[in-house]
Amino acid sequence: MNTIKNVSETIHIGSDFRRAYIVQGDVDLTTATAICKVRSLTGKLLATAECHISENTIIVTIRGKDTLKISDSIKKGQYDVFIVGKDYSYKLVMGDIEFIHDISLH
Repeated sequence: MNTIKNVSETIHIGSDFRRAYIVQGDVDLTTATAICKVRSLTGKLLATAECHISENTIIVTIRGKDTLKISDSIKKGQYDVFIVGKDYSYKLVMGDIEFIHDISLH
């Protein structure tokens, strides 16, 4: 596995963010864990997602209540999703992420 998908995303502050990423290729996910973190453009950790693996799909969730901790002054950031197994670590997805703070834009 050597392909990193680059996908831009948007988080509406106060709303749940949930994505499913399908892992293709010959990767044994039976004992793997998934990790997703969201950081500011300066590298400050803004949120850590709850990640679950179901068969060949990684389900990433950031609860709306956790997004409320992201400062109104932060409009953009970056995120990445990794899978980590006993003998490997792969970055699956990465990209820019925009934060919409105005609830009227939801």
